[in-house]
Amino acid sequence: MSDEATNPDVEAAMKLLQEAFKFLTPDERTTIREIQAAVDAAAEGGTVADPRLEFCYTVKISTDRINNVRLLKACEAYIAATESKS
Repeated sequence: MSDEATNPDVEAAMKLLQEAFKFLTPDERTTIREIQAAVDAAAEGGTVADPRLEFCYTVKISTDRINNVRLLKACEAYIAATESKS
């Protein structure tokens, strides 16, 4: 996680995510809570190495329930920033 803290692309993507959360509809907020609960449970079980990355991938494939373009782009930015450091 210390690599993430020093990666400016990851930091920028995290800011985009925080900003995007301000524009969620009530239904999208419910979906986000469900996704976060599932990711948290998987992280506690040790099946997820990077919970934020898992969250972003799950949001990205949940376009049937999440239509927030800002959030989708922020998730794509986080995925790209995280994967570029590997």
